[in-house]
Amino acid sequence: VQVIARNAEAGHDRVHARPNKSAASSATKMQEDSESAVDRMDVDVEDDSENTDDSDEERSESMAPLGLAQQSYAGTHSNPLGRPHVFSPEAASSSAAKKPDAIARFHEQRAAMLGATGSAGHGWYLVLHADDIHSSTQIADAIREFLGTSNYYTDSLLQKVIRALRLYGQLVIWGNLETVSQIGATQFHLWMDRDGVACGRVGAMMVERFNRLTKHRLFCGLVTRDELMMEQRAVALLQWLSEVARSCDPLCQAVAECILPNRHLVPLLRADFKMSARVTKAWYSLLLTLLAVPTFKSHLAAAYCDTYRYVTSKYARGMGVLERSGYTLSVQFLNRVTYVVDLVKGRDLLGKLGKSLLETMLVACRSKHLNGRLDPNHFVLTHRRYSPCISDLKCVLNVKGMPRLFACKGGSFLWDWIDTLSISQQMDPQHWRTWKQGHVEDESRGWVGAFNASISLGSLFERLLGWDDNEQSPISDPASPLSKELMSCSELSYHILLDGVFAWQKKEMHLYQATPLQSTEQHKFAPGSLPFSTVSASNGTAVAMHHLPVAQNTSFSFHLPLHRFIAGCLRELCLRRDDALSGISSLLQRLSIGLGDKDCDHLFLGLMEFPLLIVSRAAQVRAGLWRRNGAGLSDQVLNYSEPPFCRTMRDADLLLVQFSVLGRTLNQSPNSTPQATDVGMAFFVNLLLHRLGVFEFCGLRRAPDEFISRYVEETEKGLYTAEPKAKDSSSSDLVLPSSYSPANDQASFLVLLEEFLYCIIIFTSELPQVAPSDRNKHTEQARQRLHREVVHRLASGPKTHSELLEVHHVMSHWDNLLLSEEGKLINPDDATGAALGKVLEEVADRKSSSKLEADKWGIKRDAWKIYDPSFHHISLRMHQTAAENRPKPVVDKASPWGQTAQPYVPEPPEAHPIFDRLRRDATSDAATLAVAYRVLHMHMREKTDRDTSHLPGRLAYDKDKSETALARAVHLLTLGVYAWTKSSRSDDYWRGHGGGSPGSIFYDWGGNVAPVLSDWVEAVLLADPAIVTGTEWYRGEENLLTLLRRLAIAGGEAGSFTAQDVCVSGGAAWICETAAKHSFAAKDLVRPRLKDANASSKKMSLAERQRR
Repeated sequence: VQVIARNAEAGHDRVHARPNKSAASSATKMQEDSESAVDRMDVDVEDDSENTDDSDEERSESMAPLGLAQQSYAGTHSNPLGRPHVFSPEAASSSAAKKPDAIARFHEQRAAMLGATGSAGHGWYLVLHADDIHSSTQIADAIREFLGTSNYYTDSLLQKVIRALRLYGQLVIWGNLETVSQIGATQFHLWMDRDGVACGRVGAMMVERFNRLTKHRLFCGLVTRDELMMEQRAVALLQWLSEVARSCDPLCQAVAECILPNRHLVPLLRADFKMSARVTKAWYSLLLTLLAVPTFKSHLAAAYCDTYRYVTSKYARGMGVLERSGYTLSVQFLNRVTYVVDLVKGRDLLGKLGKSLLETMLVACRSKHLNGRLDPNHFVLTHRRYSPCISDLKCVLNVKGMPRLFACKGGSFLWDWIDTLSISQQMDPQHWRTWKQGHVEDESRGWVGAFNASISLGSLFERLLGWDDNEQSPISDPASPLSKELMSCSELSYHILLDGVFAWQKKEMHLYQATPLQSTEQHKFAPGSLPFSTVSASNGTAVAMHHLPVAQNTSFSFHLPLHRFIAGCLRELCLRRDDALSGISSLLQRLSIGLGDKDCDHLFLGLMEFPLLIVSRAAQVRAGLWRRNGAGLSDQVLNYSEPPFCRTMRDADLLLVQFSVLGRTLNQSPNSTPQATDVGMAFFVNLLLHRLGVFEFCGLRRAPDEFISRYVEETEKGLYTAEPKAKDSSSSDLVLPSSYSPANDQASFLVLLEEFLYCIIIFTSELPQVAPSDRNKHTEQARQRLHREVVHRLASGPKTHSELLEVHHVMSHWDNLLLSEEGKLINPDDATGAALGKVLEEVADRKSSSKLEADKWGIKRDAWKIYDPSFHHISLRMHQTAAENRPKPVVDKASPWGQTAQPYVPEPPEAHPIFDRLRRDATSDAATLAVAYRVLHMHMREKTDRDTSHLPGRLAYDKDKSETALARAVHLLTLGVYAWTKSSRSDDYWRGHGGGSPGSIFYDWGGNVAPVLSDWVEAVLLADPAIVTGTEWYRGEENLLTLLRRLAIAGGEAGSFTAQDVCVSGGAAWICETAAKHSFAAKDLVRPRLKDANASSKKMSLAERQRR
């Protein structure tokens, strides 16, 4: 059996083996005569194989069955004949002319060697091995070309051949009979008699036949007749041994003791993909029987670990089928603590798994002149050849204590993991097709492989980070590097940010260059800086901002696994106590100390730019601006932004943007040094407006156009880059920053406006929650999150229990673990289902169905109070259905609104203290509030006949309107009320708690006390619209509270837009009442008019008001 393994290795490598002196001496007299001529030549003949990558050591092993001992010599290159290079003046004078002759003689010697070996083995047989990366059509074409055009084979016959190949794992497609028909009986007998010429001819023929298959990337091997006969004996032997081992335990022990680790297990595992399918089937059957012996299992685990990188390298290059490989055995020992600890400690199992995963991904890398990124159409990604590494890593990480070793400085896995994520960045880039281009004709399916790779890598994130900072290493040996230098989560995040993210971003950002506007089309224009709005510049920001030069046609990718792994680290940090040693504060402190101001700004710039580019492009796809790229792009957006994969993609990008807002403050205002309490909210809002392409549609005016002198001064200070000039422009020409939008009609702009408001809403609402104080508190938080997820799934209609189990895909690993432990107390057999059932009893009623259908659960009326119309874990279609199902406000004739005033959205969950300030920052940002006013004004204004020709973004005031945008504006203002209700006059550190950064309406707050809700009401709801929007056109228009009051009364008045959803008008009424409670000016504005409005509303019936 050991010989079988050795011959299997040789069968794949012997065609490309390099003959040396011993091979030449065993060949014919012709090769011996030509040997001296070749030896004089200083030539390095390269291997002509396209798909062999064996090292010299592997080649030596493959030649061993042939009796060839390849020698090793020092030097850069090895001589094809196994001799050291010797300089020869005679050869040097004519090396160019003699080199082709040397190559020809080299191939002649190799052919003679193969012929002699086949003659000694009584004939050559060419064996084709099955794989799962070639389709039936590809294999049929390769076989048809292999057999030649002189032979006609029908498609049905070839399909039978292919089915047999896949069924049995291999197929002999060339043997002695075909050789006789090719060269004749006389030459065949001469070959069997080891005639030199005949051996060379047969060897050359077999090489040529071999290459016909390998050029199609098929895997095949050359075996002799003797080896085939020996293989049959080996199968019988293995089957007999299996029967013996199964007969009784003592014989099983005896058979196990006869199979030695290094002599038998290692060679057989190395030849895993090269042995006959019949041999491997019998071999695995024997192994499964012998695994009952603990000593044998430990020996097999050690051999599996020792051969892992070699076998994986073959599998990564397309060899073998997963179902017929040794990978299926790993679950027998990689889920056992004892074996895993021993392998990690003594054989560096984690390091080998990480290195194997990296090497597998590197196979799919493009060349450097093709950007060096992973090729999504490569079979490594399309056929998931990395999956064994991922599966084995999951098994190992499920063993208690193993995830803690991920943060060990002395191990190699961490650094290989960073490299793996780095090369997986920006897979499958997408390019926008302009309006002038037609619809894409052939859609590539490479995106499927890219998403599978991202999802597989993302499935390891929480497993790798599933440990506590005070957890000790499972390796107790003090001499082992894995037993010490364990980093905390904060320190680990810092190293990944510096050694991974920062290094990758620094290299990637060089690819983005600003372009002159005059020299290119608008969609190709990448500005050097982005203009702030005049309303932001009037509230403390600079007039423009530094950014990553991105044009509309700049490619983007949905895949940022390295950034998203950092998002996973941030989630874990939010679960830890926030102090100088752990938590988010610790990480921010490490970054401020370890990086200079400029490097820190570049780091946070990339953390904001790259994820936000994906978020904005996904929004453009939903708006229909990328439909020329095909339906496949819409499918990618669904996978990116909706369950079950949104947690590791869109949600991770959102967290990165939130974190970057905390850290990116440099050059946001004209002041050279930012305040310690500043955050980059103005950066985020302005960047989102430009990336979506709604800056001008929202009626915002570019600050550089209004403050030219400030722009020149700030560019000279280096706050941002000046715009590049075209070659034909003079040096005195001043080029100002501009903006661009791919939308060309009002409908597209309205959808983009809805997307902008949606992004701001989920940015404000979905913040990391407060860190739990203990395990019980963490369990309670997990139950609340499950409660919230279930309610929103039920809002769109009744669901079965199995459908609701899908909510666990968007919950964290810790939440599912804690809920499962709680569920075990109820039902140990179905812990997850028990935890879900407990929540369902609180929020839903069970509805019996027919005998053929499962019972469904319907939401209770009381549970609707936590429904959020912009909840990000259900689709827009489900929200539309939920809006129809949502209970309407109770009719209240005594109320001035005609119905009960109730908030449009519930109060968001309590946020982490570091992130909580972002709610005040977002709801006090001047540009955001200007957009909110604009939305309400374009829908609820009274003077609908006023000239808008000179108004920026006048297209918004055309006939079409969007109730979704109106509802989201009310949603955003409701969040503002919630955020500022918690403010206190006595808060001396109010800027650190949010609301006072550049771009905020309270940036120039000069009061001796902190601003509170009443100040927010006066600065937002009661302020002059010209100040709110930064545009004089709005001077004298109705303020925001007046517009909200009009919306609250039956959804609008005659002549203006009428909201159909009474929940929106009820939400507007709640804001008005809340404002009236906290501001006398708001009370005076709302209450007197309510009486008039109530009197006029009595003239129409309740049904009419609801219809309107």
